Amino acid sequence: MNRNRWIIVGVVAAAVAIVAFLAFRPDKLFIDDTVDEELDEDVVAAIAAGGSSSPDEPTTTTPSEDAAGATSTTAAPTTTLPEVLGEGTFVSQGGHTVNGTAFVVEQPTGRLLVLPELDSENGPDLQLYLSPESSGSVDGGIRIGPLKGNIGTQSYEIPDDVDLTALANVVIWCERFATPFGTATLS
Repeated sequence: MNRNRWIIVGVVAAAVAIVAFLAFRPDKLFIDDTVDEELDEDVVAAIAAGGSSSPDEPTTTTPSEDAAGATSTTAAPTTTLPEVLGEGTFVSQGGHTVNGTAFVVEQPTGRLLVLPELDSENGPDLQLYLSPESSGSVDGGIRIGPLKGNIGTQSYEIPDDVDLTALANVVIWCERFATPFGTATLS
């Protein structure tokens, strides 16, 4: 009977260890999740311009002659370039380290939250929020989605109905422990 007791204790200890591992995910302290999304070249150009992207290109006219020698003008299509609506540098919070910049880019298909070359500590269940609070709180904010990786370039669609003047802070938030890792205030 003594042997059976040790088997039961061993099984219970293993179950507790597995549950503790899944709850705290200590492996995330040592293992990075790297992502490297390819961004549209116009988005990259807008970000590289440091937030001062150029406005829409004007419509130009090109004179041409037809076979009979008559001259006419043809309007070239107007191209809408992406525009940087805001940018902010991450500030580490909660004893965690986050480095990088967040950009909000308006493009013809909608708005993107772009995190080029993010370098953050990893953690369990990291989420990305837009928040009214620069303190790192996500109260009153909206969840954009899970952080795709703690290292690398990534982008997220921002819903059309989101008011960026009211939610001007990008927060990397650990859902499991209800703590911020870093915040970038968009300006």
